[in-house]
Amino acid sequence: MRNLKFEEDEDNAMELKEYWNQALKSGEISTALYYYTRAIHTDPSPINFSNRSAAYQQQRRYRNALNDANEAIKLKSNWWMGYYRKAMALLGLRYYDGALEAVDIGLKYSPGNKQLQTLRQEILQQIEKSKKNENANQKLPIEEAVIRNQLDQTKKLLLGGFKLSTKIRAN
Repeated sequence: MRNLKFEEDEDNAMELKEYWNQALKSGEISTALYYYTRAIHTDPSPINFSNRSAAYQQQRRYRNALNDANEAIKLKSNWWMGYYRKAMALLGLRYYDGALEAVDIGLKYSPGNKQLQTLRQEILQQIEKSKKNENANQKLPIEEAVIRNQLDQTKKLLLGGFKLSTKIRAN
């Protein structure tokens, strides 16, 4: 917590906001998380949970980010930003369908929201990319069979045509 002072008598959400803003500007995400947490204890508002969710996302702590996004939604279920934070966390966790669902709910509360629309496109691209990877992985068993066949042929060549036999005993 370099260069940031905190005194107990300043323990209110507005003053904490100044501290976390300083921390974010200086790239000290851990310090910002500390002040977000203090702010949540002082004022458990959806904005404070949303801000801490964003900080967790910057640290790639997506489960924590998701928990805070869900808290923001519990406190204010019609606020688009809670769903945005939830979608971002789910995207980080690679739960694309859940991320898309969260964005779509957010768009119900804020139709035409550019941030949500951009995120929705990003999620759809990830879903498409994921499907292509699944299709590539489905080809793997065939490729694996070809490789095993090549290995078998190589073994035959190395062994000079000798057959290896194994006996299986019945217990």
